[in-house]
Amino acid sequence: MKNAGCTSLLSMLFVSTLAVGCSDKGQADTPPPTVESADKIEIALVASLSGPDQGVGAEAQRGALTAIGQINALGGIMGKQLALRIVDDASVPTTTATKVKELAEKDKIVFGIGPSTSRTAKEILPIVKSDKILYITPSATSSELDCLDAASSDACKEYKDNFDSVTWTDKTKPPPPVLFKTAAPDSMLATALAQFASENVESTRRCNSIAIVRQEDSYGIPISDVLLRKYKLLSLRVADPISLDPTIDKTQALKDAAARVADLTKAPSNIACQVVIALPGVAAAYMRAFKDFKESNPGKLPSTFLTIGSDGFRQDQFIVEGRVTPNDPTSATAGEGSYAVAADTSPQTPEYNQFLALFQAGYPNVSPGRYSSTAYDAVVMLAGAMAKARTTTDIALVRKALVDISSGRTRRTPDKMVEFLAAATAGEDIDYEGASGTLNFTAATGNVPNDFGVWQIENATFTRKTKFEASTLTANE
Repeated sequence: MKNAGCTSLLSMLFVSTLAVGCSDKGQADTPPPTVESADKIEIALVASLSGPDQGVGAEAQRGALTAIGQINALGGIMGKQLALRIVDDASVPTTTATKVKELAEKDKIVFGIGPSTSRTAKEILPIVKSDKILYITPSATSSELDCLDAASSDACKEYKDNFDSVTWTDKTKPPPPVLFKTAAPDSMLATALAQFASENVESTRRCNSIAIVRQEDSYGIPISDVLLRKYKLLSLRVADPISLDPTIDKTQALKDAAARVADLTKAPSNIACQVVIALPGVAAAYMRAFKDFKESNPGKLPSTFLTIGSDGFRQDQFIVEGRVTPNDPTSATAGEGSYAVAADTSPQTPEYNQFLALFQAGYPNVSPGRYSSTAYDAVVMLAGAMAKARTTTDIALVRKALVDISSGRTRRTPDKMVEFLAAATAGEDIDYEGASGTLNFTAATGNVPNDFGVWQIENATFTRKTKFEASTLTANE
């Protein structure tokens, strides 16, 4: 951001005074809103801040607060400050639905960020479909969250393919209810996993045969199904999926899964790699069991055996919870040497670099992880949509504005937040290019495309290895 006065002020006061405002000249002149004040706009953050998915929720919270602080420092929107109502669903899906409903019915907070995971997000779909709330999730990306009116995956595909011509002919009509997402859909993740695992390395397939180890829920099953289908289309061998319990409280089951993978490396299966599709907590628990199995059974696995993980591996929580010695930050992690395939939410762009600088001003010793940038973008886009629609209550108008500002003609970026908010308020035809990447919502599903990256875990850190363009992945979905 070139607005140096505001940037320096945020650097000094960010964490302790998120609500303090800042004019375009960088002067702190807006008092923090109080509970009794009408000069605030409350939005919700419903996230998993405890339980097995707490790492995902914590990243979203920090990213959302970064955006709130920046926007408020610039005076807020429509003359009001933003306030974030933070609610912990404890990684429990039924709790998610209860909290979201309470916020809407009792507190009249209908706009929000979250939930954290696909299985928690799935529980709020009936409320989304009833058009009583509008939420943007920074991290839940299952295909089961698409096409709220479709009865099957085939119906969903037909709906998406024909949406523009059948439903969206009247451009003044708001799109139907969807759950918006600022991270790429799992269909793209499955395609990226298949592409990386099956690609040729020195004239040889990286993995000419795979075992799929999946979290048995709305996150793991759809990704696994797409990956299995793509491998079969390539006439490559793939074993039947091995299930992991999402609650990760069955230690013996984790050991049995590791032993099953080892068995599959022998004839007749001869699998060369395992693809682990699980969220960070489950993935870490499994990889600890897998490491223990290898060490207790030397020679059971070929030395060339590879582990490729889904985006659950591309989380700081995965490395921390996978430590051999849990409380020792220098301890080796069970995922060492494995690969992580994930949407690239930390692209090497000026927009991300500006976000990173702002984030580090508030959280100097914390990694942003994968979902701080997507949560930041979710708040910015929601604020921009409310400003464009000139309403903080009309869900249909804000929903249409979200689609509009994500795919307009004039590019606007968060490193020039003053210009973005002014253009949105003026009703201009803008295209928000986010910190986490290109964010063009499809009105049919609320999804966005992303480039994907591949990282290897080396010395308990992520080392970038390669990249897949979004256009390539969507063409091969």
